[in-house]
Amino acid sequence: TPILNSTLVFRIAMVSVLLMLGAFGLFELEMARGGNAFLARTLAVNLFIFGELFYLFNCRSLTRPIWDLGFFSNPWVWGGTLTMTALQLVYTYVPLFNRVFGSHPMGAVDWVLVLTFSLLISLVVAVEKAIRFRRQRR
Repeated sequence: TPILNSTLVFRIAMVSVLLMLGAFGLFELEMARGGNAFLARTLAVNLFIFGELFYLFNCRSLTRPIWDLGFFSNPWVWGGTLTMTALQLVYTYVPLFNRVFGSHPMGAVDWVLVLTFSLLISLVVAVEKAIRFRRQRR
C-alpha cells in the first residue's frame, strides 16, 4: 500500500490551505489595523505553530476524530505540547529572541485570534474525518 493515499493527500492539501489562509489573513488583518510588520509576522508564525500543534491531536488516528480517541490518552503528546508552547512564548516575549528573529510580543486579542483559528483548523479536520468515518461504516 502507498504511504500517501488520496484521503491523506486531500487532508494535507486542506490543512495547508487553511494554514496559509490563516497566516496571510492574520498578517493582513494586523497590517490593516495599522500594526507593524514585526507583530504581523509573529501572528503568522504563531498561527502556523499552534495550527500544526492542534492538528497533531487529530493525527493520532487516520480515520477517527479526536473526540473518539480522548484528549488525554497519550501523555507524550501533552509533553510535546507543553514544550512547544513554552518555546513559542520564549520566541514571542523574550527580548533577545525578538531581536534575533524579528518577532514582537502579542497581546490578548492577538492570542485569541491565533488560538481561535488554530482550533478552527483542528475542528475542520475532525469533522472531515468524522464524516468520512461514518460513510465507511455504512
